[in-house]
Formats: sequence, C-alpha cells, structure tokens
Amino acid sequence: MVKCPGQDQRYWKPGDIFEANCPNCNTAIEFWKDEPRRKCHQCLATVWNPRLDIGCAQWCQYAEQCFGAADSEDIICQKLIAEMKSVFGQDRKRIEHSLAVLRYADEIQKVEGGNPLVIKASAVLCDIDGSDAVKAILSRQDIDAETIGLICRIIPKHNGEKELDSIESSIISDAAQLTELAEKNGNDDKDQLYERLKKTFKTGTAKQLGQKLMVKK
Repeated sequence: MVKCPGQDQRYWKPGDIFEANCPNCNTAIEFWKDEPRRKCHQCLATVWNPRLDIGCAQWCQYAEQCFGAADSEDIICQKLIAEMKSVFGQDRKRIEHSLAVLRYADEIQKVEGGNPLVIKASAVLCDIDGSDAVKAILSRQDIDAETIGLICRIIPKHNGEKELDSIESSIISDAAQLTELAEKNGNDDKDQLYERLKKTFKTGTAKQLGQKLMVKK
C-alpha cells in the first residue's frame, strides 16, 4: 500500500523532528511533526505539538490511521487547530498563544471535569476575531447549534453577555490567565501579575499550576 507522504519519513526535513518545552515544568520534549501530543516524562502533563499541521485530516479518509484512535472531541480539536492555523497564517505568536491556552485548559479539565469538547474548542479558538468567524469554523465540524452558541459565549473576547457560571467558562478563564502569566518575562512584572491573578483563579488546579510557574521563574 502506498504510504502517505506526510507520514513517509523519506520526505521529512531536518526540522520535522524537534524539541518543545513542557508548559508545566519546562522539560524539553522531543516531537515528531505528525504527533498530536506527547506526555511529559518529568511531570506527566499532556503537551500538544506546537507545530502540528493536520490540514489533510480535514478530508483524508485515512486520517485516523495517521493520528491514531482518539475520542471524537480530540479529532474535532485537531481539525480546529488546523483551522486556527489557517486563519493566523505565519503569525507564530498567536498560534502558540492559542495552543498554550489549550494545554492549560486540557490540564485543568482532567482534574476539574467539564465538557471536553466545549473546553477544547473554546481554547483553540480563543484568539479568533469575531463570533461570526468562530461560528463558521465550528459549523464545519460535527457540532450541534446549541454547543456552538455555548462555545461562542465562553470565549472571553466574544462574550458581551454576563459571564457564564459554568466549569467550562471557569477553566477557559483560568487557562487564559495562566498563559498570560507564563508569557511574562520580567520577574517584577510576573510577581505583580501573579499577585493579581491568584485572587481571580476560579479552580484549585489553576492555583496549583500558577504556583508552579512562579517557582520556575
């Protein structure tokens, strides 16, 4: 059987195997370009591949063979990542920011619960401008209208209504704040931000992750 060129390592380039740091403990993790995620061998956190490009999964009937068996929300999440990357193009900063929110949201959800699909989709699309654009992306997936509306209400920059009182909304809020904290470089600025954020974190898991970030600074 002919092998997909994306999987066939004869067509790979040197940069297709690379290292990325775990957002939880900063340990270097080796990724192959077609791996959606790996588990950090140091802290056991699930880390998403920051360079994953699965545009072919939008149409290829063999996509599951490439990316492995996964829960339906994970498959949809991978397709949403491809859509998000298409929107941002070469804007590496915005792509990495969205993937960082996803990593933190995924980590919090494993402890705190909530609807995985709503949380993953809200995290991946958190930086997309305009609720109409988000709805268009979500409508191309197997997601019902009610869930699409909920996701659009959870995404902070699209939520013109009163904040939703739900675990999903709390997790996205915490994941966005953890990402902001992780992106701070100056120690003084980071200290000030942490003092503010630790009063607004909504989940115990986010508070623990915030403390770990401050220990590593």
